[in-house]
Amino acid sequence: MSNTQSYLGNPKLKRSNVAVEWTPHQLKEYIACAEDPIYFIHKYCKIIHVDKGLINFKLHPFQQHMITTFSENRFVICKMPRQVGKTTTTAAYILWKVIFNEYTNVAILANKDKKAREILDRIQKMFENLKRNIGNSFRVCCSASIYSYLSS
Repeated sequence: MSNTQSYLGNPKLKRSNVAVEWTPHQLKEYIACAEDPIYFIHKYCKIIHVDKGLINFKLHPFQQHMITTFSENRFVICKMPRQVGKTTTTAAYILWKVIFNEYTNVAILANKDKKAREILDRIQKMFENLKRNIGNSFRVCCSASIYSYLSS
């Protein structure tokens, strides 16, 4: 991708309003992702593992249940132990939500500014590492707002 087509010089991100040729496969994948957040997260989201580096995000059954609950309810309270992937799962769901729901606004609230920025960073990294064949089809305007919050 040329610098004129990338966002802020990042070759992993497409600038908004750059024409993209849609293949039948890309259209089919886009529709499948838009209809099912679990499919999108399982197939396209990557996370950074402490030992293995960048890996596919494989949801555990309880994480799939979290995503389904988020999709079906406006308000959700999760009573869960520490260090089980709640934040990463929620970040992946937020990424799906802002990509496939045009008029969605998301506020990340945390007890400290640093924690909120860490969550935004996770969403940003997931967005940057979407697979090329589907990632080129997503609108970068979602990432623009993430970047503006991180840079301020």
